[in-house]
Amino acid sequence: LGIVVTEFRSKTLINHFFSSLVSIVTGVSRLSYLEKELLKTTEELYEVQEELARDDSVLDHIGDQDYLTGGLNRRGFFAKAYDLLKEEFKPGKYAIVAYIHMDSLKKINELYGHEEGDRAVRRIAKVLESVFKKSIYGRIRGDEFAVIEITDEEGKAENFRQEMSAQNASLLEESSRYMNHLQYSICEFSYEDNLSLREMLKETDDNLQKIKQMQ
Repeated sequence: LGIVVTEFRSKTLINHFFSSLVSIVTGVSRLSYLEKELLKTTEELYEVQEELARDDSVLDHIGDQDYLTGGLNRRGFFAKAYDLLKEEFKPGKYAIVAYIHMDSLKKINELYGHEEGDRAVRRIAKVLESVFKKSIYGRIRGDEFAVIEITDEEGKAENFRQEMSAQNASLLEESSRYMNHLQYSICEFSYEDNLSLREMLKETDDNLQKIKQMQ
């Protein structure tokens, strides 16, 4: 912090002189520490604000559209998913639920900046648009998408898995700067009276966590 130089004379050595001097030095030191902590806290707040915006945690409460991809945000996805299940999920039907995680997005942001990360997110949205043409899908977190489709075709989830595997291979070949890799879980559920969206999403998410642990 600095150096304090003082000369002691008999006239200055009044009562409590040394305690007063220590108080001044301690106060200056404490003030400097608080200034550093304030600067650190301010920087952290800016980072949190930026992350909230990019993660759609605030914006998903305003409308149904994801500001980055132009598709559905978390709020829009769940609203349409519940409506779809209510209208279409009946005996003889199958529900396909998927989670897609951009596991490399954080690294892309760190190494190449958020603008490049945003481009990577938009690229994945295009991939999902081509794979899940008849499905409802949306960005439910900054680096995660969810998909739901009701179909008459049993075993269609396997077709989606094969398509996603092919898309992953294409993504790996696109850029030499970084790896835009996807982890995904695609589950298929036959109709049951008491089967809820929450249960299907939980099973799909649990399966995704197992896949991540294996990789």
